[in-house]
Amino acid sequence: MRRSLFIVVFWCVVLGCIGIALMGGGLEYDETDVVVIRHSDTLWGVASDVAGNTHNVNAVVYEIRELNDMDDVSVRRGDEIKVPVLEGGE
Repeated sequence: MRRSLFIVVFWCVVLGCIGIALMGGGLEYDETDVVVIRHSDTLWGVASDVAGNTHNVNAVVYEIRELNDMDDVSVRRGDEIKVPVLEGGE
């Protein structure tokens, strides 16, 4: 039972990562902007603001990580990160 659950979870993670990677290439933008991370900001929160109601937040997180050569989603107060300027975002 545990092994079956592990296999299912493993494949969900693998397929999710592939999906996120493929979505990242789907964002179209001509410009980037710089955001200064404030106290309690998260990469997900910044990406959500950038995505607005018209873009997938996972795809925006992926794109921000690519633009900034980030190994993970950690950000600290004072960090300056590039974000894509998307139509329909904030």
